[in-house]
Amino acid sequence: WNGMDGPKGSLSSISDWANSCDQLVLGVPIIPKSLGAAVGSLQAGAQGTYDPYFTQLAKTLINEHLGNAWLRLGWEFDNSAYPWQAKTPAADAYYAAYFQHIVTAMRAVSGANFKYVWNPDAYAFAGAGDPVVPGYNVSYAWPGSAYVDSIGLDTYDLGPSSAYNPTTTWAWIAPQLAAAATFASGYAEPLAFPEWGVATRELGMYGNGDDPGYITNMSAFMANRSNNVAWESYFNISEPGWNSQITGAAFPKSLAAFKKDFGNG
Repeated sequence: WNGMDGPKGSLSSISDWANSCDQLVLGVPIIPKSLGAAVGSLQAGAQGTYDPYFTQLAKTLINEHLGNAWLRLGWEFDNSAYPWQAKTPAADAYYAAYFQHIVTAMRAVSGANFKYVWNPDAYAFAGAGDPVVPGYNVSYAWPGSAYVDSIGLDTYDLGPSSAYNPTTTWAWIAPQLAAAATFASGYAEPLAFPEWGVATRELGMYGNGDDPGYITNMSAFMANRSNNVAWESYFNISEPGWNSQITGAAFPKSLAAFKKDFGNG
């Protein structure tokens, strides 16, 4: 927990963002790990057990002049990758209550001007087509508009099986985005894309590689004012087992499409 909330300077490395012209968006791991094991539970968080850690996190960020950061609290909670996973109605309810506790604790700190991002994967809106929990109902994890400033969607050019190609993958993704836009509209919340990108096919990930059509389709969705997309952040990363680095050598056509639609920034 001390590494997460930074009481002894463990977050000082991000202090340079205070002098940046860019908006800082942070993924906040609401249940940290120690030696691979979760240190906490959603149920305890829903009971307010960890509120002091988030009070400390707010103080740490404010002391680093980062009191206006946007915080993705427990991102991608609908999948199995993180210790805050919430894939049942009961776990979703704990997640929502925990989210409320975190926001309430951080807002109470003097100087706090944070924005809070509720951030499932886009396929959390796929219903029966959800590849992790078919029929998943993401609304059970909704903490309420009073606690959320934008609804973030993480989405990549990945099909749910090896049989998918760029055309069928987009046909699978597009309804997810439409359902998310409808959900967000119902709460008068803007959408955002904290993570998105093309991806290579590796380690069980069914990416479509250099797929400029995906970039063009995503750009068109974001540009459609009826979808109310407030901001986006392309996941320009290459690491073992994952490559979505559009500025690398693997995606020249996608990079050209990105420059055409989003500019060179």
